[in-house]
Amino acid sequence: MKILSTDEVLHRLSDKSVGKGQDYLAMYSSWYGGIIQDPALMLLPIDDHMVHRGDGVFEAFRSFSGRILEVEAHFDRLEASAKAIELALPMDRHQMHHLCLELLTLAPKAIDVLFRLYISRGPGSFTANPYESVGSQLYIVMSVFRSYPSHFYQRGARAGISSIPVKATPFSQIKSCNYLPNVLMKKEAIDRGLDFTLGFTSEGDLAEGSTENILLVTPHREVLAPLFDYTLRGTTLLRVMDLFGQAKQRDLGLVRVDFTRLNRGHVGQASEIMMVGTTIGVLPGTEWEGRAVGSGSPGPFFEYIHQALESYQLSLLEGE
Repeated sequence: MKILSTDEVLHRLSDKSVGKGQDYLAMYSSWYGGIIQDPALMLLPIDDHMVHRGDGVFEAFRSFSGRILEVEAHFDRLEASAKAIELALPMDRHQMHHLCLELLTLAPKAIDVLFRLYISRGPGSFTANPYESVGSQLYIVMSVFRSYPSHFYQRGARAGISSIPVKATPFSQIKSCNYLPNVLMKKEAIDRGLDFTLGFTSEGDLAEGSTENILLVTPHREVLAPLFDYTLRGTTLLRVMDLFGQAKQRDLGLVRVDFTRLNRGHVGQASEIMMVGTTIGVLPGTEWEGRAVGSGSPGPFFEYIHQALESYQLSLLEGE
């Protein structure tokens, strides 16, 4: 087998890079000590413990008309995740925010972007020992934000019960780079011809999707979400629940907006099911285990909150 020179490796990387067709715009790497824009070079060391042990934490957040949405909430969660696994941040949130804003200046005008920010344990060895690292690293990848296809919001998504065990506390509340259960949930959904599968704890409590929080509307006009005891603390879900809470004071007919324990029975009887997340916003689920949810079309509570979330994001721009 041929031993490759550095020049040959770089040449082959330029031929093999898939990022050029996937809207990868720029990457900051503390390991490189700067920003790169060639997707072929958006790499990290194989002995970084995030690669071979999943030893790292991350956040994903997006821009909207030049403004980064819910950025403080995302940094709050990032810091909480890092603290939970005793991972030192290589720089503070203000410096990381500044880097994101600097990256944003490199994006084409009039497009929204998605930031994926990773804090890794760092390179240094191939063992599980976190102390065998030269120090934590920061990687920020900026790509073009692509909305979910419009037909999901017009017709709704198909969902079912996941067979994959959910993460136990406290790991369910840490946004770590160990995402194998999430990967298997997504694979499971695709293999079953579904759009999403929803996880349940061993006690039967509703948890979350592969990367989405879940929201139910009951026949009694209650808007309910699972407790954060066994799900990730979703930033978009918190905003949505706040907007529903405000609507409760108006003429939407809401009687309750709350976080509570939910089970399969609640899901099966729900008049509306919604998936909530950074990249999808709020998305209606209109089929559950092969049966129609409510009328089988996106319901009035979804229509309300979908518009309310967009209006809220626009109001942020007006307030600048």
